[in-house]
Amino acid sequence: MRSSTPFAVALALAATTVTAGDYAEYRLEGVALVAGPSLVDLDQQGTNDTHMHMIFRGEAAKALYDGLRIPAQEDACTGGQIKRAETGITCLSFEDGLHECFFGLDMRDATLTHAGVVC
Repeated sequence: MRSSTPFAVALALAATTVTAGDYAEYRLEGVALVAGPSLVDLDQQGTNDTHMHMIFRGEAAKALYDGLRIPAQEDACTGGQIKRAETGITCLSFEDGLHECFFGLDMRDATLTHAGVVC
């Protein structure tokens, strides 16, 4: 039986970095939400199991933010710096050092989308 609310999955508790060979490995700190295309108006979407919305923060988010080769802009919603890729990957950087990234995955065709996060 399916629940009418998004199913949240905790990815990990700690944000630590492990260096192995020529790459850096990060533990993810965040959640994966299974829902419809948007995290707004969940009851009006008709389906709640087509998209996975990934939201993570910490060192992994900082590594992705720093690695995105697109210009940062001021985010009017949060006051932080935002990098938003056409693929739907979005990362934020804040003055206090916090980093957060999010993106969506349309599970019907395995394409990246925006995470359905709004201001």
